[in-house]
Amino acid sequence: MQKLLPLQLTFIILFFGALTIKGQTITDISQHRKEGKFAIIEYTLNSSSMGECGVIWSSSGNPDFTNKVFNTSPSSSVYQDSVTGLSTSTEYFFRVYAIETGVDTTYSDVQSFTTQPWPQPTLSTQSVSVSSQDSTSLSFSWSNSIGVTFWVIKGVEGTSQPSIDNIIDMPGSEAKAYYETFANATVENSTSKLYDTLSSNTNYTFVVLPAKAEDIDGINCNVRQDYPATIQGTTLKGKPRTHASNVNFTDVTGTSATVNWTRGNGDNCVVFMNTSELTERTDGTTYTADNTWNNSGEQCVYSGTGTSVSVSGLDETKNYHFTVFEYNNNDPKYYDKVYPSINSGILLGKATWNGSVSSTWTDDANWSTSKAPYSAQEVIIADAGSNNDAQLNSTQSIGSMTIASGGNLTIDNSGDLTISGDLTIESDGTDQGALIISGTGSVSASNAIYNRHMNDANWHLVGNPTNGAAVDPFIGYITATWSEPDAAWNSLNSSSTLSPMEGYSVQYATAADGTIEFSGSSFNNDNQSIGVTNSNTSDTAYGWNLIGNPYPSPIDWNLYTPETGISGTVYQWNGSNYIQYNTSTSSGDANANYIQPCQGFFVFADVASATLTLSNSLRIKSGTSYYKKPAVEKNPDKSAFTLHIDNGIGQDNAYIVFYPGGTANYDNSLDGHKLFTSNADIPQLYSITNENDQLAISTLDPAILDEEPVYYEIPVGFKNNQQGSITLSMSEVDQMPDSIDILLADHYTFDTIDLRSSDYEFVDTDLNQVNDRFSIIVTKNASSQTGIHNPKQEVLAYINNNQLIIETTTPIKNGRIIVSDMMGRTVINRELTTKERFQFPIPEKTDIFVVNIFTDKTFLYRKTLVSKQ
Repeated sequence: MQKLLPLQLTFIILFFGALTIKGQTITDISQHRKEGKFAIIEYTLNSSSMGECGVIWSSSGNPDFTNKVFNTSPSSSVYQDSVTGLSTSTEYFFRVYAIETGVDTTYSDVQSFTTQPWPQPTLSTQSVSVSSQDSTSLSFSWSNSIGVTFWVIKGVEGTSQPSIDNIIDMPGSEAKAYYETFANATVENSTSKLYDTLSSNTNYTFVVLPAKAEDIDGINCNVRQDYPATIQGTTLKGKPRTHASNVNFTDVTGTSATVNWTRGNGDNCVVFMNTSELTERTDGTTYTADNTWNNSGEQCVYSGTGTSVSVSGLDETKNYHFTVFEYNNNDPKYYDKVYPSINSGILLGKATWNGSVSSTWTDDANWSTSKAPYSAQEVIIADAGSNNDAQLNSTQSIGSMTIASGGNLTIDNSGDLTISGDLTIESDGTDQGALIISGTGSVSASNAIYNRHMNDANWHLVGNPTNGAAVDPFIGYITATWSEPDAAWNSLNSSSTLSPMEGYSVQYATAADGTIEFSGSSFNNDNQSIGVTNSNTSDTAYGWNLIGNPYPSPIDWNLYTPETGISGTVYQWNGSNYIQYNTSTSSGDANANYIQPCQGFFVFADVASATLTLSNSLRIKSGTSYYKKPAVEKNPDKSAFTLHIDNGIGQDNAYIVFYPGGTANYDNSLDGHKLFTSNADIPQLYSITNENDQLAISTLDPAILDEEPVYYEIPVGFKNNQQGSITLSMSEVDQMPDSIDILLADHYTFDTIDLRSSDYEFVDTDLNQVNDRFSIIVTKNASSQTGIHNPKQEVLAYINNNQLIIETTTPIKNGRIIVSDMMGRTVINRELTTKERFQFPIPEKTDIFVVNIFTDKTFLYRKTLVSKQ
């Protein structure tokens, strides 16, 4: 008969004291788990000499060995024995036993438990996976186990599995409330779970346990705690907090550029471009990059981890906006916001000057790009028309610059322009660009280029505005220099070199327009000097020096002050003839004082050796033609008139000026020698001094116009090589008193013409240079009753009884009278003897006639009379 000994039994709720008999002890008995169809009985065996131990149970009140679970050869340890094959919602009785070899069996007291009304889920949770994630949430899902009512989910930050010790069956209160309150878990009756208050870029580990119950709020449930499904997930990074910056551009051409930037703190970045400002990117969107601009709106041109991209397909006249968007994660991508001042840049197209609001370089509104140029930009200084020309008075840097025909850029004293590329100045058939530097202003460039247009196959006088010495610009041209000592042209050859102030005569080798490209490392600036000579001061065939405008801008000869030994008159070639201008009297051909860039010109040296120096103070803006500029302001001390000759093919002018300091002889600073053209088609006209100097510009004493009586004769010569009629006229009168008459006397025909009222036409049969045929007579009251007054001779002409009576105070020697009617027909042409009184019959039907009296081919008298017959 077995002896029942008291044992210590421990349950979840009940506790029994320990019982030790004959060295056998069973302690700490508890119902570790009781499910709908099984239970786990836990106990401690305190012996190492047992042959068997286990649990016996029965649904009746007295368990026996009919139903048992056992362990053989046990040792001192804690045992958990699973009681299976049970029915739900059934009370079972059990005892723990231990059999010690050779000793009686020891039993615990009978205890009982009631199985849960719900069986344990058949399987653990299956196929758990993360279904979505972002920077603050993780969503995962799993497949449904058969008969599962709900799932208990518990998670922790990190990679370790969370504890499930407090996720127990039969919690004694509503399951959902209990697990969420005491187990820090959540309960879901669906197969997915979203956690949306997580930290970004953080690892999390979750366990998912299935449970069976009446419903999610029931107090009776059966949670499968063995083999919990474990899932790990990492939240995404948030939006980048450090933006890309320093967006800039290199290798900029008219159709391409390289965009550069400094990276922010995103995993990657994308670069977008458009012709207007860019908008923000859409999170979760993947963009495909294409670095060839397709002109269809916002375009991704780069995606990756780099810091630059080359973009092509650009239009040099357009502005392009670029923005770099940092982003984190690959799927989905989180983009940073747009901060244009940090992560955006504008690639400006070719910046073209329009001068719409001012002349200031830094005024954005003056540029086609609506923004002043940046350091790598290509700049065009265009013809501003009626707007403002460009002016720079600060320190600036650009990529390259072209000054177009008609464009002007002035660099003031405080201006400093650095050009990393080429500085090119253009010209065409009607205009040219100009770079004007005032005082200490400066410009530097990689190369300085001036393209001088040649608009026909004629000869042109040119000069080099750069410091380049190579003769290469003249390849394809016939080129010569003027040798003053030889008074002749000398051809250039391949070994010749160019000098900044030396002039050259060039002709395009073919009968077409051409361009001479002058180039060097810089344009000439500041004072430029050259020596001039006169190898024979007694012969005006010598002393002519061909000079080149050394600057990339026009110069105004009216601003030049004559230097010792150098005439104040400058001579330019207009393609067929020389035109001239005197700086002291502001006299000469219209606009001949403006010497355009790359233009050659002649000056006359009066001494054997002198130095011509030009300076920045002479530099002016360009206009719309090589000889176009506003008229020079009139000088109140000057009176002048222009004589004009026209042979039907060509024309020429001679200038008579009355200005303080003028004399009857050649004056270095006031007069200009005649520089004859070699073109045989062009007539030449000039005045002759008392010393037989032939002048294109003759300046006389203005006191002549105030004498009483006024009478001054100026010999005029001409040269013509064309058959036919020639016309002499007065083309311009400048501030001459109205009372002064300007008469042309023809000493061959004895005709006298008032040039204020009519031109004089004649036929030249000599086809040579003639110096003794014409004179200009400056007088007063030539048409009055007293006729023309010569201080040496008083003449009176009148009509009496149809007779023309001529009376003089002294005899006339070698004289002649010529009387013509109003049709210009000569009615009287007779010699005059040494008498004081002459009488001639008046032809019938001659009512009005003009009396002209000459002596030794000198005009003496003129008067218009009316016959009353």
